[in-house]
Amino acid sequence: MAMGIQSKRGRIQDLVTRLESVAWGAGLALALLVLLAGPSFGWQGEPKRWVRAADAGARVRNFPDEQGLLVADVAPGRLMAVYDDKVGFVEVAIAGGLDVWVFGEYLAPTRDPNILRVTGSRVNIRPRVGTSVANLPLPTKLERGDLVALVERNDPSLPLDQDWARVKAPSSTRAFVKAAETKPVTDVVAARAEWQRAAMPLQLSAAAVAAPSTPSTPAGAAQTREAVAPAVSGDLATALASARTLFDSVRANRGAKSAEWQPVLAAWQRVAELAPAGSASAGSAARTIDAVEAYIEAASLQEDLAAQQAKQFERSGEDDEVLREIERKNSADWGRFDGRGWVRKFMVDGKPVYDLEWGGLSSGRVVCTSGRYDLDLFVGFELGVMGSRLRSAVGGTDGSQVVRSIDVHRIEVISGSGARRK
Repeated sequence: MAMGIQSKRGRIQDLVTRLESVAWGAGLALALLVLLAGPSFGWQGEPKRWVRAADAGARVRNFPDEQGLLVADVAPGRLMAVYDDKVGFVEVAIAGGLDVWVFGEYLAPTRDPNILRVTGSRVNIRPRVGTSVANLPLPTKLERGDLVALVERNDPSLPLDQDWARVKAPSSTRAFVKAAETKPVTDVVAARAEWQRAAMPLQLSAAAVAAPSTPSTPAGAAQTREAVAPAVSGDLATALASARTLFDSVRANRGAKSAEWQPVLAAWQRVAELAPAGSASAGSAARTIDAVEAYIEAASLQEDLAAQQAKQFERSGEDDEVLREIERKNSADWGRFDGRGWVRKFMVDGKPVYDLEWGGLSSGRVVCTSGRYDLDLFVGFELGVMGSRLRSAVGGTDGSQVVRSIDVHRIEVISGSGARRK
């Protein structure tokens, strides 16, 4: 069964959520091309508005309440993107990201000692060390493949998987500030440009890009595949660069059609073919293919939705015409008569006068100057009449002014009995 409009909208929102949580799949393979993609890529969506921290600054909390734990103090004028409004608070992302704590079990080292890679799915980020009820996680979750900059370790004497690490979370990370601690931004174009500058991708040092070296591993600690970047062939490096460029080009067009995404999918499938099995390149390609397929499905649903809405609009026009016809049939002229109503006879100055009564009021006076019809025969019947509208106005039977008088050329009996309406 075809999906309805609401179902399509719901599925599109599911895909948006999925894209927001998928890491940009270049990973360590693209590190060999010197520049890593940002900490995460995603269809974050346009914020509701842009704001800055007020003159006294702003306090970022892990949930929308003054009892929420402090995540960061934001300096006056710092740019924030607002995604939702709460009671007295706004849900924001901070340009440049936030420093948060992540349990090391879900992190792995890269060849750059200042950068860690997320190895779990939907990993919580917290304002403090620990998992107590008072230390609630922020709304944003980290996903497998995300790259985060290491700020500090809680206890460097412990193995990473047993320690907490303070990291610089992506700019997409959301938290809460009091609405009163913000001030609006009017120049949206400048705000977007400033945001992009603050969210520059992570850079790897030259040493990190050099040939793999075997890191020292504590006894008993497992060495993860993410710790060492595999070599990448020239063909694979070229394919990666081409696929990345094509992806960025199409994604920049927010209205891209599903057909425009197909070459992107083919480019990343080519990367998957060239990448060694089990390598970071293969994992990157798999994640990106998943994201591109989500974009294709979302675009297809948008196209179907637009077509369905167009048909619905066309049908609504037809429905409107039906309603107008019903309205005409319930009106005094029925849409095809010059007048309609029950014929009522009364005397004025000793002469018979005939009115069409509709809804208890006179809808027009009728005469027949040609003598074709004896109007007296139609008293008490419901008629539809066609004829010439006379311009002069006459007084109605209830004392109101009747705005038209019709010289009847043709009569159609609709219903009624003369006896009961006299």
